[in-house]
This record gives sequence, C-alpha cells and structure tokens, in this order.
Amino acid sequence: MNFTVLDQYNSFVENHFINKDSQQIEVLQKIYNTWSNNKQNNYFFKQKKTKGVYVYGSVGTGKTFLLNLFYLILKFVI
Repeated sequence: MNFTVLDQYNSFVENHFINKDSQQIEVLQKIYNTWSNNKQNNYFFKQKKTKGVYVYGSVGTGKTFLLNLFYLILKFVI
C-alpha cells in the first residue's frame, strides 16, 4: 500500500489539525505530478532546463506547510 502526501493531508483534515482547502489539494497534486515525472530522469545526459514548481500566494495560505509536508512524506517513501 502506497501512502501518499494526499493521504497525510486528508489525515490532518480528519483529525481537525487543518481545514480542507481545495486549492491546497490542487497544489499538492501538481507538486506530486511534477516530482513523479522528473524522478524518471536519465542523469547521464545534462538537461538544459530544470523542471520544478514555484509556489506563490498570499501570507498564511499554507505554502510552507505544503512543501514541508511533501518533503517529509518523500523521506519515508524513497
């Protein structure tokens, strides 16, 4: 069974640690999709462009929380 960052996010919502936010879920899905597509890279060839995600928004929208959550989940998945 694969435990995803969205599973952890939903666990936080169910335990009333955070409120469910559809925009945050969308950001997590985009971050995960970008990571999934780039982890298959062949590192023997130098790529000209680095692919990534730039997260921006107003103060207090959860940008840092989402990136920290994603990073912590990746540490256990890899």
